[in-house]
Amino acid sequence: MIVSNAVFLWFCTSMVLGLAVIWTLWDGSLIRKLWSTRKENHDEFFGALMGIVIMIIGVTGVILHHQAL
Repeated sequence: MIVSNAVFLWFCTSMVLGLAVIWTLWDGSLIRKLWSTRKENHDEFFGALMGIVIMIIGVTGVILHHQAL
């Protein structure tokens, strides 16, 4: 084994959570930018909103999986 299972689990968890933070910041800034023109850009606004919802579901799953072990 190169690393222990615990180290690998913490590495994967931190990578997923780091990606989720970047994704949230990106979609959050996009929502903030599109908020005033959400009637004209409703598809882009909806996509960014769904990105945040998917991120919340994913982070919840990672945290629950990490706590179950």
